[in-house]
Amino acid sequence: MGHNELPLSQNNVVDVDGVLIESRMQRVWRASETGDVGTTTLIFDVSNLGPIVPTDLRLLIDRDYDGFFDNDVAPMTGVFAGNFITFSGVNLQDADFFTLGSINASQTPLPIELLSFNAIENDITSVNCFWSTASETNNDFFLVERSRDGINFSEVGRVVGAGTSNATINYALNDYQPYSGLSYYRLKQVDFNGEYSYSNIVSIQRDISKEGEIIIMPNPNSGKFHVRISNQYCGQSSISIADMNGRVCHHQSVDFEASNAVLIPFDLTLSPGKYALRVECLSGAFFSEEFIIK
Repeated sequence: MGHNELPLSQNNVVDVDGVLIESRMQRVWRASETGDVGTTTLIFDVSNLGPIVPTDLRLLIDRDYDGFFDNDVAPMTGVFAGNFITFSGVNLQDADFFTLGSINASQTPLPIELLSFNAIENDITSVNCFWSTASETNNDFFLVERSRDGINFSEVGRVVGAGTSNATINYALNDYQPYSGLSYYRLKQVDFNGEYSYSNIVSIQRDISKEGEIIIMPNPNSGKFHVRISNQYCGQSSISIADMNGRVCHHQSVDFEASNAVLIPFDLTLSPGKYALRVECLSGAFFSEEFIIK
């Protein structure tokens, strides 16, 4: 047996008959049989699937391989004990697909239906993560997480969920401190009871050849702005701001995190005019860029 690697906590209300079965899990397993092994027993741990009414659950089998669980094999009821539901006497055939379904999506929804999760590079300053849900049940919030290796993830930001909804909702969050080169993003959905699930993992390949420049956002500005520079050239560095007469108006030190681009906020009181911002690295590299205070 193997499965399609989709999250256990996502549901599907499209590929079911909508009459007897109202929703099913996105994760689907497939059996391989050599000869005839007879009947088997299938046991599912449903402890992390959100609100469950045991009598709503059914074992669904897709025998014509079309991905649509339209009851070409009669849905089976199971025996619920603790956090487990057991289906006995299951006569699976070679190449059968199977999964869990619900006859009542309102009280046993299986629980959020994530339509998509994606990430794209806006420009060299940020990565836009966006996703859509078709339905939500007891959904407290989402966490967007990023990783260099696709294994160890850290939080980028949090977006409040809709609680319970049957409408399509679109969400988005920008990562203003993305990693250089190849990185990975995923979505963590957290229920009000603390239970959580993860989306698929998506990858971003950022063009680091464009980096190494100072980017001042916005420019012109009122003295409140952000500065971004790739630190692949810089470790310990100093930043200075001078007017067109060379008078230094601001100076600070910064330690750029290794192999990552950093967005540095500024909130300065400067007279209107043109200024030059200069970054000097201990490595000997330096960058400069002009900006305008209006």
